[in-house]
Amino acid sequence: PGGGASKDAYAAVRRLRRRCKEHSEDLCSVLFESALQVWSLERVLAKKTDPKTHACFLDLYLATPKPASHSTPGSSGSSGTCYESPLGVFWAALLVSLRRAVDAAVAPPQRSPVKVAPASSSSSASSSSASSASSSSFSFPAARGRVLR
Repeated sequence: PGGGASKDAYAAVRRLRRRCKEHSEDLCSVLFESALQVWSLERVLAKKTDPKTHACFLDLYLATPKPASHSTPGSSGSSGTCYESPLGVFWAALLVSLRRAVDAAVAPPQRSPVKVAPASSSSSASSSSASSASSSSFSFPAARGRVLR
């Protein structure tokens, strides 16, 4: 009884921190590999040219109009901004999705209001038992996030 519960709590916190560190290292390695692939693609686009027109593929990519769904911060339509390069678009989209994920994970849980049935008289209790059972309900807030391995 001398502190067993606190030792268990500390062990649980250490396990959670270790798993969090492992997951963050996995995430960082995936992000690094993805960014490296996009950077390599951008380098290839900068070096290769169209055999017929002799135009650089990166220049052709930058000259093509981008759909509205691919708009990124800072892309005001002028060519040559850092967000219009493949790597810039990758990072901008990644940061937007990361921001959404963090906002969703940090947001306080949505709680459902507790509905309480009004007090009914004993004479109408048998007739309104079905209606009061359906009108009084309690629901737990939905679980947030995913369960870690």
